[in-house]
Amino acid sequence: MGKLQQWVKAGLVTSALLGGAMFAQQTQSVSASSSVGMVNYVKGYGIAIYQQPLSWLTGKYLATNSNWKVYEARKSDQWNFNLGGKQWISGKYF
Repeated sequence: MGKLQQWVKAGLVTSALLGGAMFAQQTQSVSASSSVGMVNYVKGYGIAIYQQPLSWLTGKYLATNSNWKVYEARKSDQWNFNLGGKQWISGKYF
């Protein structure tokens, strides 16, 4: 029964760690000053520019197949890229 108790404890610890990781909302930020990305979206359309990652829209869009220098990259649920100042885009189509 000692081994069974060890397996149960190990399972509970693993479940707690995985459960905590699922509910923790961490943001990862990296410097990307030398990176350039290309907009990969439906031709004739563009992707929205936000003032902060996925928050307020600026009303501006980046055209498909255009290239942009990236100054910062952040990841929460998905990657977001800062193109300078308060110009953020979603990494979904970049």
